Amino acid sequence: MDGTPAGEPVPDPRAALRQTLPPYMILAHLTAVPAIPLTPNGKTDREAVKRLLTIV
Repeated sequence: MDGTPAGEPVPDPRAALRQTLPPYMILAHLTAVPAIPLTPNGKTDREAVKRLLTIV
């Protein structure tokens, strides 16, 4: 997007997304999480994500 190295926070993520995405694809809410929980087979653990987001 703006050349920010992976792992470093983007100052304004929506502005960075606006550079490449159409307006209807820009999220209304963004939540930073330390890591995406995965199942043992490497897929996103949706239940763990739900639990993580209800804590925030």
